[in-house]
Order: sequence, then structure tokens, then C-alpha cells
Amino acid sequence: METGWSQSWITAVLALRALDTSLWEATGACGLGRRMAAVEDLLGTPPSAGDGAADQGPGAASGSR
Repeated sequence: METGWSQSWITAVLALRALDTSLWEATGACGLGRRMAAVEDLLGTPPSAGDGAADQGPGAASGSR
């Protein structure tokens, strides 16, 4: 019996591979970034989140852009 998120992540990754896409491409047009400012206002922004790295996709925080 699987526990946690492992089984759902495996299924999601296999589906993305079958569609020949990535998580970033599949969710890029959902508009989450436009709604994040309101969510951050509600929850409060952590001190390290002000650098904008989260908006730049994978590898942005490590300086690989």
C-alpha cells in the first residue's frame, strides 16, 4: 500500500510524459501568478520570497538563467 504523495506524483509524471509536456508548460496558462499577490497579502510573504525567483521557473533560484 502506498502512503503519502508518491503514487499520485508517479501517475502525474507519467501522464505529463505521455503528453510530451512538463509541469511548467501544462500550468503556464492557468494564471496562478496573477492571483499570487492576493494570496501573499493574505498569508504574508516570507522574507526570502521577495527576490522573485519563484516566478522564473525551475532553476531560477540557483542562478542558472
